[in-house]
Amino acid sequence: MVTTLPTRAHGVAHDREFALALRTTAFDPENPEPLEKGHFPMLRANEQLAGLGVKLDCASGSVRIETPDGSVFVENITTEEGAARIEDFFHGYIGTACKGSPRLVWAKGHKFTDASFLSPTLMRAVSLIKLASVRALEEKIGMTVNPLRFRGNIYVFGIGALAGVGLD
Repeated sequence: MVTTLPTRAHGVAHDREFALALRTTAFDPENPEPLEKGHFPMLRANEQLAGLGVKLDCASGSVRIETPDGSVFVENITTEEGAARIEDFFHGYIGTACKGSPRLVWAKGHKFTDASFLSPTLMRAVSLIKLASVRALEEKIGMTVNPLRFRGNIYVFGIGALAGVGLD
């Protein structure tokens, strides 16, 4: 359930508010700068991340991580101790690809998005995924596609595939 609607100035509340940075990444929370995604563990280099289910409870600061084997890790992201345990979890899960123990980073008003490197305005963009378009893609390529792969903020059903994008 969405409790805060996105705005042009701020995007979706709590969306990509925290990031896990590689140990070698320089990030100053007092003067945050958009960084290319290569500064962070990501699916392109760390495929095993796709197997995790990660949920943030914004009210409590609780992060719940479920691994492919069904193990569950829960910690508070807003405390130093909790952040350190989250860093340790990911270091153990990803291993040496982290280039050392990763760091949990955050800066007031900053969003860690792929588009933020291109434009500070785009860092507040909202991504809509039409499920009918995902199904049309599946038919075209002959295989199942998990819609979560596209990392949308909002998933829409009931609108025809590719409707509204000039490709119908």
